[in-house]
Amino acid sequence: MYSMALLISSLSKLANLIRFCSLKNEQAKNLRKHFVFKIIPMLNPDGVARGYYRLDTKAYNLNRYYLNPEAANHPTIWAVKKIIV
Repeated sequence: MYSMALLISSLSKLANLIRFCSLKNEQAKNLRKHFVFKIIPMLNPDGVARGYYRLDTKAYNLNRYYLNPEAANHPTIWAVKKIIV
């Protein structure tokens, strides 16, 4: 149940961020004017489904591969870096 509570908490925070950025007030307008938001809700759904928080299905700790991901071994991190960078 802990993982479900963590997921609900994370989704709630993500929903609040999207809701705030969608407002018509000056703060939200200023954020949209100066920043591009690329929201990626979950990088490791297969690992999380198996009960892992940091490990993917190949047992790689994804937090260790953000600087130099390899497409074959760390496809989610590699793809996100291609989108963001």
